[in-house]
Amino acid sequence: MSNAEDRYRLFLDGSLYGVGPYSYIEELLRDYIVASKMYGRSLCEFAIVKQ
Repeated sequence: MSNAEDRYRLFLDGSLYGVGPYSYIEELLRDYIVASKMYGRSLCEFAIVKQ
C-alpha cells in the first residue's frame, strides 16, 4: 500500500502525463480511460514511477 506522502509520475506513451499522490494517479487513469472510450482510442501504454 502507498503512503499518503508518496509521489508518483504517470507516463502516457512515453510522455509525462501527471505527478502526484497515488490517489491522483488513479484519478488520471480513470479519466483517461473514460475519455479514450469516447474518442475511440484502443491502445496506449502507461507507466507509473514512484519518486
